[in-house]
Amino acid sequence: MFNFEKTLRLAVLILMAAMLSACLGNTADEEEEDIDPNPGELTDSETYWNEFKLIEPKRNGLMNPYFDAVIDSDKNIHIVYYSLSEEAEDPNDSLYDLNYGVWNTTTQEFLSSPATSLITTQIHSDQISMGIDGQNQLYVAYRGGEAKACQGGVIPADTMFSVFDGAQWTEYTGAIGYVERSGGALLDGHAGAHADLTVDDVGNVHMIYQFAYEGCDATNYAFPDLFYAKKMPSQFESDVRSDAEIEEQVSGNDADNGGTFQNKTGDVSDIILDLDGNPLVFYYSEDSTRTGYGLFMGYRDEENNWVTEEIREDCEVVDIAAAIAANGDVHVAYVIKDCDIPFDDSEYSLRHARKQPSVVVETEDGESIVVFETEWENGYVEDGIQVGGIDRHLSMVMNKNNLPQIAYFELQTYSGNELQNLTSVELGIQGTYKYKDIARWNDIGRYNKMLTDQDGEIYVLSYANESHSIHLFVEGVNGRLVSED
Repeated sequence: MFNFEKTLRLAVLILMAAMLSACLGNTADEEEEDIDPNPGELTDSETYWNEFKLIEPKRNGLMNPYFDAVIDSDKNIHIVYYSLSEEAEDPNDSLYDLNYGVWNTTTQEFLSSPATSLITTQIHSDQISMGIDGQNQLYVAYRGGEAKACQGGVIPADTMFSVFDGAQWTEYTGAIGYVERSGGALLDGHAGAHADLTVDDVGNVHMIYQFAYEGCDATNYAFPDLFYAKKMPSQFESDVRSDAEIEEQVSGNDADNGGTFQNKTGDVSDIILDLDGNPLVFYYSEDSTRTGYGLFMGYRDEENNWVTEEIREDCEVVDIAAAIAANGDVHVAYVIKDCDIPFDDSEYSLRHARKQPSVVVETEDGESIVVFETEWENGYVEDGIQVGGIDRHLSMVMNKNNLPQIAYFELQTYSGNELQNLTSVELGIQGTYKYKDIARWNDIGRYNKMLTDQDGEIYVLSYANESHSIHLFVEGVNGRLVSED
């Protein structure tokens, strides 16, 4: 039996949700502030960013410019990045060091000597992901571990992560690539591509990674899966669970049931935690017949099984960045390459989707019941020009207004004129977008990471394509900072 007072409150909550939806609304109807696409040199009063050139890694033409960063409670920015290994005997060797550095935002310089700058050395420079817990302990996920055969050579085939305790980095195994099936377990899988992690406040590591379950020399290599693994600190060194228990399929084939369904997934993905610490995985998936494709969210149901929720179907998605607000609103920014939808001819457009929390009431006997299930609201952020970069040029945080702020790269106009602009956009509560120029025409912004501290200050780290260097841009709160000459 329902409590009348609670039912009345429910009606009010639903009405408020509808009003808020009309305010933030389906972002397709939101208004853009007028901006000049080519405003020329910005004046000090119009400029909100300080720029610092941080690192110019030693490199060769084969090295990917991947890096990642987090900010701690003391406002130190911790950075991991690749460079050509000091052990490389030839400049063209595929041997790369994964390095670590700390930037002090107060003194505006690197700390003189981190405890150790070298995390690991690998024969590749694939995607890396960094996380930090509530005690300022650092974590990095990357492709490493056992090397397996791949197209005439070898490549590391495990998802690894390293933990920094303030004195040294210690490496652990996250996942090795394992799947049971009716015909017997597959042991030659490749795991670790597109590795991504997030860490909760108590140091549990949540990882996603792409998994080719018969290695990269099989025909089904074209249809990799997306997997998830969680490691508690007590499981870092020794995990008594079987590999099949550790490694959970979020999206992919049904070989474990003897099926023939295949899809390509995991190339573009992101992982965040909800307010209760549960993983939410965002990804693009495309089945082998291309009859089903689009942007999806994976999450665990009450029985701990992974289920899929559609966000945007019939569109090819090439970049994703997700975040969650303090009120439980889930936001995802994504780039559409193109859509098989009537009257949608946009290419490489920046979109945004939001989902508000479901409305739940509690009965007199203590049972929680969902009485109002919200749906995803999709819309445009930037459709007048084309956006793009190197894999993950999108990055998003919840800013001091508890609203999404996104860093992205303006690539070119629809007529093909190059822009090469690093831009920030804040989604306003009144249904408007506030655009801010960070760097114009300098080919900075093809790979980015946006951070925010406890005071709401915004930091954007970005890769400069021409100088092959990593730069930091700091946005002042209320315009306190301006760019230096």
